[in-house]
Amino acid sequence: MVQRTTVVFGICVLSCVCGALMLWIFSSHAGFPVDSTLSEGLSRREHGELVDDKPVDHLEPHHVVFPKNKPAHTQIHRDAMSSPLIKSFSWGKMDVEDTTYKDCKVWPGGSETWDWGKTGTHHSPGVQVTDLKDILEKGVDVLVIGNGVNQALGVPQATLNYVKDKHVEAVVLQTEKAVQKYNSLVKGGSKKVGGIFHSTC
Repeated sequence: MVQRTTVVFGICVLSCVCGALMLWIFSSHAGFPVDSTLSEGLSRREHGELVDDKPVDHLEPHHVVFPKNKPAHTQIHRDAMSSPLIKSFSWGKMDVEDTTYKDCKVWPGGSETWDWGKTGTHHSPGVQVTDLKDILEKGVDVLVIGNGVNQALGVPQATLNYVKDKHVEAVVLQTEKAVQKYNSLVKGGSKKVGGIFHSTC
């Protein structure tokens, strides 16, 4: 009985040694290490930290990676050729694709909050060139301006003249109607559409 147990134990040890030897030979010829760094690399790849085993911050230009820590008020949409639809609108709230804003700007491929504090904008005189200049730089053909639910937001002629000088058509409407017009133009697909909307008064 003792002899039989010894033989079985010897066979098990021999199998383990042979298995380890084969694994070492295979890994040497395959060109990758068999250790914890492989599983760690796969895990980091799944979470977007590695692309082709390179950290995101050190990628060559031909790699495309979505930002990891994008600000909550800015949204880059996957379809860069089409402007995002405004899915719903109510007082003080605009849902653009999967992002919610109070006041917002939209253009082909993206959207962001319209922060009046950055430009010192007020209801009067209203929308300034600096509020919409970045949208025009996206190469839009039409700019839809929503001037509030009660149309309390001014749109100076100087601002409209600037838009016209850029060979962009400006459409100024009460915000609810502006949203409808904007969505209609986006769905039409014949023009590049931008928009800037005030969701309250």
